[in-house]
Amino acid sequence: MCGLSDNLSWSPKMIIFDKDGKFFFAQERKAVLVSRITCPFDDLIPLCVFLSGTLGDCTQALHTWCKRMSQRIAEECKNHNLESHQILSILSIFHSTVGWDAVNEIILPSAIVSSGTWQRILDATVGVLNGHIANAQQKVEYWHDTMGDIHANDEPLVSDLAGLMRTLKQQCEGILIAICTSDDRRATNACIKNWGLEDLIDVSTCKNEMNEASLSK
Repeated sequence: MCGLSDNLSWSPKMIIFDKDGKFFFAQERKAVLVSRITCPFDDLIPLCVFLSGTLGDCTQALHTWCKRMSQRIAEECKNHNLESHQILSILSIFHSTVGWDAVNEIILPSAIVSSGTWQRILDATVGVLNGHIANAQQKVEYWHDTMGDIHANDEPLVSDLAGLMRTLKQQCEGILIAICTSDDRRATNACIKNWGLEDLIDVSTCKNEMNEASLSK
């Protein structure tokens, strides 16, 4: 079903998944990688770590975020009695800054919104709004925090991701499955729930819960 061979029965110390969906055994790298996610588990326990960007396609979430943030910005600018041309100018600068093509509704190559952390994206948004609206930082953070589940339409990169993880647990006795991501806790929990992984993930570490922002960088 998932293309896993019987060789998994030897219980490797770690399996690392790359962004192409390929995996490799990494017994010798366990100490280094586990120390970087400050994993509390015993060194003899086999561990499978899914690195940032290897579980799902968050393109739809980014589209949703850009649209909703644009709407919030426009509404706030109207509340500050800005003229239509001023609002359009601010939105244009915001779209250019985060890398959102509002006309074609696509994320531009190398856009901050797809390659940066949420904190970097929010800081860039605040930078656009400073001088135009009061308390820009607090408002941008509030809009982001109250945006709801933007990951509802995200698809996992593996069609049967839950099945893959169950197969890993069946074929690697005692294996623990971990997620290490540069995303925030709220988004991570939303994806875990949406993809039916709540009973399969043993530990997850997000951007602000570790010393290094992402193992994939």
